[in-house]
Amino acid sequence: MVINLEAFRKLVELVKQSEKGRITKDDVIQFVSNHDITTPNANGGDSDEFNWIVEWGRQALVFNYDANEESISIRSFR
Repeated sequence: MVINLEAFRKLVELVKQSEKGRITKDDVIQFVSNHDITTPNANGGDSDEFNWIVEWGRQALVFNYDANEESISIRSFR
């Protein structure tokens, strides 16, 4: 499962600790850079890494993505 990957666990914690319950694209890019995380699309630059994280997070039902705000939040289960 994706949530068992350390990078995703840390991103979930970052979202949980955020003031608004979501983090922006810039926050994710900075996080990836600061934690020396490499995704399979690392050759494409920061936007490709962000898109990879968002897509895998959405497919794993971990993240919601708001394209208007370019932010991710934790998916809530009701």
